[in-house]
Amino acid sequence: MIMLTSILIVDDDAGVRTMLSSVLNDEGYSVEAVENGKKAIKACEKSPFDVALIDIELPDMKGTELLSSFPRSKLRGSTVGLLVVLLVCIF
Repeated sequence: MIMLTSILIVDDDAGVRTMLSSVLNDEGYSVEAVENGKKAIKACEKSPFDVALIDIELPDMKGTELLSSFPRSKLRGSTVGLLVVLLVCIF
């Protein structure tokens, strides 16, 4: 089994970012957390990620729109190789 090591969290809720970052860091993952799509794209331009946890409703774009904006050259392999989980909260 291959260990996934690099995770990008994209959520406008600071509490969600903090909680997910804390849990995943404690499990040994390398985590970067940002609050909007624009910062997520910049993070992907700097370094590749294995997994992206993305809020479906971001302040500057939809989570689904963000997927097509990721720079393919900076993802591990391509967008096909990136595991994406879209986060949805229903109240």
